[in-house]
Amino acid sequence: MPRLTGLQKGLWLAVVVAGLGFAWLMLARGDGGEAAVTGSFRPAFALADDAGTIRTSAEFEGKFLLVFFGFTNCPDICPTTLAEVAQVMDDLGSDAERVQPVFISVDPERDRRLGLAAYTTAFHPSILGLAGDAVATAAAADSFKVFFGRQFALNDPAF
Repeated sequence: MPRLTGLQKGLWLAVVVAGLGFAWLMLARGDGGEAAVTGSFRPAFALADDAGTIRTSAEFEGKFLLVFFGFTNCPDICPTTLAEVAQVMDDLGSDAERVQPVFISVDPERDRRLGLAAYTTAFHPSILGLAGDAVATAAAADSFKVFFGRQFALNDPAF
């Protein structure tokens, strides 16, 4: 596995910190002194889990959502970030009950075939892996203001 440079590590740390900050903002309860989210930025998803059950952002109302977009065939960034998410969940102790980490696949066809739930739970049992069809995945990404695209290699059979 290639080693990351100091700059790359710093950039990925910034992404993780931003993601954790975003997760904090996702708690929109407004009771007991919790921060209430105002404005129109309310990302949402409706994607299938490994059992085929459609899971929506609304079912986690009252929890912090820690959402990560990635794919199981990702060689380094996705597993490193999921390991960091797992460490955060462990470090939270009993407060982890208030956080729902969600891994949304941007390569849903391949990830469902490879076993998305087995992949995410290998990092931490609380990480929920979701994969929709192309339309549902694009809608979820658009909702979170996330862009993704496929990069082809010359030896890729889909190229």
